[in-house]
Amino acid sequence: MTHAPQQSRIEQPSPAPAQRTRHRGGRSRLLCAALVTAAVAIGGTACSGSGEGAGKGSASAQAEVFGPKGYRGLGPGTAKDAALGGGALQGEPMSALAGCALFAYKDGPAPDPAVLAAEKAATTKSKETADKADKAKAEADAQRPGAGASAREYAEDATRSAEVAKLLAESTTAIADETKLIAAREKAFEASGGAKFGTTGRLKQLIAPPKARTAEGVGAGTTEADLKKAYPALQAIEGGYTMPAGGASGWEMVFATDAGKVTAMSLFNTAVKCT
Repeated sequence: MTHAPQQSRIEQPSPAPAQRTRHRGGRSRLLCAALVTAAVAIGGTACSGSGEGAGKGSASAQAEVFGPKGYRGLGPGTAKDAALGGGALQGEPMSALAGCALFAYKDGPAPDPAVLAAEKAATTKSKETADKADKAKAEADAQRPGAGASAREYAEDATRSAEVAKLLAESTTAIADETKLIAAREKAFEASGGAKFGTTGRLKQLIAPPKARTAEGVGAGTTEADLKKAYPALQAIEGGYTMPAGGASGWEMVFATDAGKVTAMSLFNTAVKCT
């Protein structure tokens, strides 16, 4: 058995590991899980912060522009320790779930103790039920009756199999509960914006807060028509649009859209992993 999911470009509920398949769609590129502009168009005017020294916040007006180089001193190349030391992000993660670490902006919502407690409980239950089911299955498999076994042995095997089925059902329920919390976490993350770091401490995703705009004035609420006018080179994907973030290998600019309008935008690195 396995448990807990992670990852998304445009945030959406992440399936449990055993059920997960790689998603390259829009909703899985911004979050889902996983954004903004044509790199060539914005590259020179977006806030600085990629590479060495990234993570240092800036109070300048230019630091509020979201683009291929990042936002508020955060961008491609930013390491988690540098980002947390720079003051642009809150010092504690907004989620206790496994996988990538999510941090809200300094002026964003503070981590909710009740949510963190619920996540820790769900993660513990998911792991414990999965381990228990795995152990019971291994023991049952090791005691399978062979040819010529007695009726009693077959009856005992049936009892063990029933117990394994019960434990697997409990584990599946626990994984489903954990997945719901992951979906809620990703939704909150997309709504408020922030930074997501992979297991090695490298920045994986940077989501713009609702009021942020690109150098061309694109942001949450921009119509798809205006988005396409601003960035003709955008490629349509499931749930939005994407394009390379120019100059930063592996990075994409992704716009999530719904009902004809931009709902969120982010920088996303396909190479950084959450597990």
